[in-house]
Amino acid sequence: MTQFEQCLVDILAELTDAERSTISLTDTLDQQGVDSLVALRLARGIHDRTGIEIELEALFDYPSVRLLAQHLQALAAQTAGAV
Repeated sequence: MTQFEQCLVDILAELTDAERSTISLTDTLDQQGVDSLVALRLARGIHDRTGIEIELEALFDYPSVRLLAQHLQALAAQTAGAV
């Protein structure tokens, strides 16, 4: 599990009251109980823990933990390259 996948699993576990071991890397966020309110809180949690600000659209464009983690990794790389 990558650093970003672990971060997302931790945030989702807190927001959905799910056990970390039950959160799938490949199921959609919707399948894991992420509604619009949780999505807002997820985006905020990502920013708080990583410093990366994402648009809510990204949660639909990258709808699983694995895909969203890959997107975050790419954004982190872009940010690091821009410094």
